[in-house]
Amino acid sequence: MPLASLLAGFLLTTLPARGAVGVLAAVMLTAAVAATASRAVRTAPPLPSDPSRTP
Repeated sequence: MPLASLLAGFLLTTLPARGAVGVLAAVMLTAAVAATASRAVRTAPPLPSDPSRTP
């Protein structure tokens, strides 16, 4: 994620460390909530099983 590193560097130069971490945590929380709420993620078909890995 090169954009995340760039954003983190920008935030650390413009905000105090606590503020930069807070902004990054808010972005990550938003992404997690969006992924959880996404119907495509919740109803994704299961991955095909590998026949060579039978117990």
